[in-house]
Amino acid sequence: MMIVVSADHVRAGEIGSCLDCPIGHALRDALPGVEFEVGTIAIHIRDGDNWIAYPLPWYVTRFIQAFDAGVDVAPIEFELAIDLEPDPTNTPAALAA
Repeated sequence: MMIVVSADHVRAGEIGSCLDCPIGHALRDALPGVEFEVGTIAIHIRDGDNWIAYPLPWYVTRFIQAFDAGVDVAPIEFELAIDLEPDPTNTPAALAA
């Protein structure tokens, strides 16, 4: 699955956040309703009671490190080796209804 981190995701990102960093914002757009945490070398996605680690490409790790250090970063795209469908019943809008 291609993950696209846009300029809007970068602007909205919070330094040091495993949920609200630019990668987290891009994941939320790509996989609504999926519970995740972003680490520096992997994305962890909840699968029932388990968390599954999906390794990140080296340049995404560098992007995260630079962003967290306060360096200006440019939008990026990367392939995440994941075969997962979003759960439309687990989005904030669906849960509020």
